[in-house]
Amino acid sequence: MRDEVFKSNLVCAFIVLIFITTIQSLLPSA
Repeated sequence: MRDEVFKSNLVCAFIVLIFITTIQSLLPSA
């Protein structure tokens, strides 16, 4: 596996994690 691909995938996963956490904290029904 190439290093660049791994880094980009890691960044994408990190952004998705922050996005989901933000949505859950904004939703009162979380």
